[in-house]
Parts: sequence; structure tokens; C-alpha cells
Amino acid sequence: MNRKTPVLLVVLVTLASGFAAPCTTVFTARGKARLAANNLDCSNVFPRVWFVPGTQGRHGRFCYGTDENQRIAEGGMNERGLYIAVNALDEDTGWRADPELPDWEQWEGWFESGVPDGILAMCDSVDEAVEVFKGYNLLTLAHVKFLIADATGASVIVEWTQDGLTVVPRGDASEQVSTNFVTSAFAAGEEPCYRFRLADTLLAEPGWAPGIDSLRAALSAVHLEFQTPTVLSSICNLTTGEIHLYYFHDFERAVVFDLHGELEAGAHGYLLSDLFDPKPYVAKVYEDFSRRAGG
Repeated sequence: MNRKTPVLLVVLVTLASGFAAPCTTVFTARGKARLAANNLDCSNVFPRVWFVPGTQGRHGRFCYGTDENQRIAEGGMNERGLYIAVNALDEDTGWRADPELPDWEQWEGWFESGVPDGILAMCDSVDEAVEVFKGYNLLTLAHVKFLIADATGASVIVEWTQDGLTVVPRGDASEQVSTNFVTSAFAAGEEPCYRFRLADTLLAEPGWAPGIDSLRAALSAVHLEFQTPTVLSSICNLTTGEIHLYYFHDFERAVVFDLHGELEAGAHGYLLSDLFDPKPYVAKVYEDFSRRAGG
């Protein structure tokens, strides 16, 4: 008797095949709001968050990532209200090194824990972060871009295009959305990503007001499942330091941190699975399969 392979099993088997993490990032500076929200979509199903107190010349910060054993930051916020998030790109950007610039590894903020961690440790503002990107050769711009925002309301996307390093300001809009294509390569309304268009549409609806609930609804609308599920969602208030975390697209339950209070407690971190009890069923399914598969 022939049996069809269950769809879920097929999906789970693909976890080891290295799909690029889609991810969606949103920043709003509407009114007095300074809120940054992100869905971390990844085949690594063990998201982690951690807090690093400031030291002389380095800011205290919150970071998130997906490596169960190492702390490789995908984004976060520092105590000065600077925020950064990574978006993987669908295609190679054609990045090339500038022979007149030093490599990123020569910057004093180069950390093995990732570009976002270094930016958060060393920079106060969007402008400072942009100057760092302009001053060094960063190979990862061949495959990713960064949304950067701060508590003043400034935000930009830093990416690589055929013209070289390109900085895309938010402009007159109150919101800025980043997904998985080179932003400046497409005119408004011609963006090739449905998640981008959906998030952009939701944020532009009449009467939309910035807040935890409205951003949570937007993240829920664009969350992913299957090969690269949304394993961690976060909403950061850049003016107060409040952080809302959601696990495996369960947007009905949040763990809330105060960045400044956590930094006072010293260096520490958590696996998201340890913060949510009971954990969502889908999280347990993916975690159990990943461990059995040696992921």
C-alpha cells in the first residue's frame, strides 16, 4: 500500500537545508511613538535573547538571535534607544570591496557576535551607525541589509546596490518596512514581496495608530510557518526601553522586559523556550524534531 508522506514531515525535514531567513521589520515614528517590531523567521528553532551591560566606551544592549549554543545577534536595541535588525536578501547584491576602505574586522566594534551587536555597543544614533557602514568593507552586505532606527525618530535602511553602499531614509512617511529585497531597486507600489506590501497596507489603513497591539497585529498578519517559521517576534520601545517578546507566532502571550532593569542585573540571557511555560505546541513539535535530527 502506498502512503503519502505527511506534509508536516516534509516541512520539518527541510529545516536542515539552510533556507534564508525571510524576516519582517517595521519601524514607526508616528506622533510620539518610536517603536520597532520584528519577526525573526528562521529554520533554527531555538531563538535566544540576551542582555549585555555597558562598559567604558560600550553601551548596554539587548540582542536576539537564533543560535542555541552561540550568541550571534540578528538585531536588538541599546540603552541609548538605537535599534538595528537584519533582513536576509533573496539574491546576491553584487557587493564588492572598496580598495580604499579597511575591512569591517578592523573596526573596533567588530564582534564575533555579529554586526548588530557591534553597532549597538559602539553607536548612539542612526547617523553614527551609517558612518560606520560607510567607513568599512562589510562582506555580509552581499546577502543582507539592515534597518536602523533611533529614539529621535530617525530610521534608514542600509543596503548594497549596483551604485555601491546605499542608505534609504524613511523620508516623509511615518513608517518604514523592510523585508527581503533591495529596497531602492523598486519604485513604490512595485515591491516584489507580498509580506512587505501587506505590512505597508496595514500600517496605512485609516485610523491606524501606533502601539503594541497594532504592531502585534501587523506581525501576526505577516508571520511565517513551514520551512522558516516565525520563531521570535519582538516589539521594542526606543524611548522607554520596554521590550515585548512573542514565541513561535503566539501573539496572545508576551514576555515583557525593561531593558534598563535587565542591564542592572548583569550579563545574562534566555532561550525563548525557557520563558514560555507552557510553550506553544508548534514550538514543541519543531524543537523535538530538530533535536532528533541533530539540529
